[in-house]
Amino acid sequence: MFKGTPVERNPVSLVRVDGPGNDFKFKTNNLSGVFYRVSSVTGREVRFLQHLVKGDTIHTPVSGSGVLVNATVIDNVLNNARPEE
Repeated sequence: MFKGTPVERNPVSLVRVDGPGNDFKFKTNNLSGVFYRVSSVTGREVRFLQHLVKGDTIHTPVSGSGVLVNATVIDNVLNNARPEE
């Protein structure tokens, strides 16, 4: 899973801020640490990403495609993955 994902250090993410009524806006948030920019390819990857906590382990990047995932989460998955047959 998530092979060849680029590493980003201290990236900037978007955070939705709800306003009065149905209004909302976006602000930027400077993240600290190491993150992977992940684009899901398989259903297994999509399901994995859906279970992550938004704003904690998964973030929306300011620009570009994919999502930012905390590196420790992906590293744990890769280190505990079963060999594919």
